[in-house]
Amino acid sequence: VRLEHVTANIGRTDEGIFNFDYIVDSLSGEDVPPQQPSGPGWDFAIYEAVLEEIKVRYDDQFEGNDVLLALGRLQIVADEFDLSANTIDLDEIALTSLHADLRKYMQPTPEQESRSPDEETDNSGMMIHVRNLDLKDIVARYANSVDGSNINLDLGALRATDHKIDVTLQAVEGGTVYLGETFLAYHQMQGSDTTDIDEEIADST
Repeated sequence: VRLEHVTANIGRTDEGIFNFDYIVDSLSGEDVPPQQPSGPGWDFAIYEAVLEEIKVRYDDQFEGNDVLLALGRLQIVADEFDLSANTIDLDEIALTSLHADLRKYMQPTPEQESRSPDEETDNSGMMIHVRNLDLKDIVARYANSVDGSNINLDLGALRATDHKIDVTLQAVEGGTVYLGETFLAYHQMQGSDTTDIDEEIADST
């Protein structure tokens, strides 16, 4: 799979409607009663994926998130991709030039949180083996105007070899790690009052 020179703009209104929902609705058609499959389910495998020059903008007015992503190049090479056996064996993950800007400007109301879909994925027993991980030139910024927190990351180089990831136990083991030319900072503004921020947002609407 190869994807190059793509710009995507994804938006969600304050009512929780995505700007692509009309496409999904048009393809879904009328409700059809589910049918029992006549044979085994489909198996698929991707052994190499390359993404180059990808830009994504996500404007979420429902939960108050503004995200900008600019990806230079990402290459993933797999030796084994067997979801039925919960096994993913990756020979290489190489990521060069990723700039991410994430801004949180609003705290969702309890009503909005209750309307957000629950995302539960069963990854029981999933094992991921990564032989070579190579990350270069990663810049990430996170600013939360609700609680006053800010995180800045400038990663020059990260190389890791022969690591195993147990998704069920949320554990990583084995291998060597090299980290160089990297800066990480976390700031928390004192006296941040989320109540005042919520009131300002409510007054501006």
